[in-house]
Amino acid sequence: MKRSFLSFLTTSALLALTTTAWAAPTVTVDGQALAFDVPPIIENGRTLVPVRAISTALGANVNWDVATQTVIIQKADNNIRLPLGGQATKNGNPMDLDVPAKIIQDRTMVPLRFVSEALGCHVVWHDSTQTIAITAQAEPQSPSTATKTIDEKDNGKTITRFAFLTKLIKETDLNLNHIRFIKAPVPSDYVTDVPQEASYAHDVVIAGHYNIIDIGQAFRPDDAITREEAALWLVKALESKKGSLMYIQLFQQFRDADQIAPERMTYVQRASIMKLVTADQAGNFHPQDRLSPTDEASLWIQYRVILSQAR
Repeated sequence: MKRSFLSFLTTSALLALTTTAWAAPTVTVDGQALAFDVPPIIENGRTLVPVRAISTALGANVNWDVATQTVIIQKADNNIRLPLGGQATKNGNPMDLDVPAKIIQDRTMVPLRFVSEALGCHVVWHDSTQTIAITAQAEPQSPSTATKTIDEKDNGKTITRFAFLTKLIKETDLNLNHIRFIKAPVPSDYVTDVPQEASYAHDVVIAGHYNIIDIGQAFRPDDAITREEAALWLVKALESKKGSLMYIQLFQQFRDADQIAPERMTYVQRASIMKLVTADQAGNFHPQDRLSPTDEASLWIQYRVILSQAR
């Protein structure tokens, strides 16, 4: 079984896959599910969908400029242009995209959240039902926030270290049921600031036993988890569950590699090979940035794919 998992990793690395094989989520607009002839895909943490299907559902018109290979979406005063592989604009203003428009299976695929929010809609990810819910009548936005990217908006939401760890332990199905202890371990055996009665205390004990978290230090449960920490914990949890893995030495050169702790670089690279975390278009990983809700939703989808490949 491990051989098939190693084959999965090897194939992923050698082909440098940019898309992920996963169960496509449900996309709804004002509660109505959309049907796509090409299912949504995730690339670099962004959901791409066929442009005509999403634009029509949101009441916009779509045109194609053959000369410039550009998709043009028009709704009221909003004019959005997405050239294939290029930088998008909204009403003439450049907009940064982690993933540009591209052709997949003869369909022009565009970033769902960017297009939806550029048209004034509100987008929410529901992890429990694997649903992307779009509300066509978005909440009013001030001019200063109307053109912000999703990453900027997500920065206002905090994914705490204890919340991420609790989900990681659950997703990985790590436990200590097979171990007989002379003395039952408690959080203080591993960290300095988690009381035994905390709701996440047992998860900290499991993570400490498997060396997922730093031992002998403060856990800081209410702090936001960083992208670097998320990569570290994900790989350690996966290897605790499935054993040591073999990785093809196909490493990504991050432009901000000097900001990644040297002892964590190997784990960040492994997470990158498995497409759990990605750099932005400029090649920066942003290791000390908070993990955004959008990135978290995407990485859990990929994490489940990897776990299923290993079974």
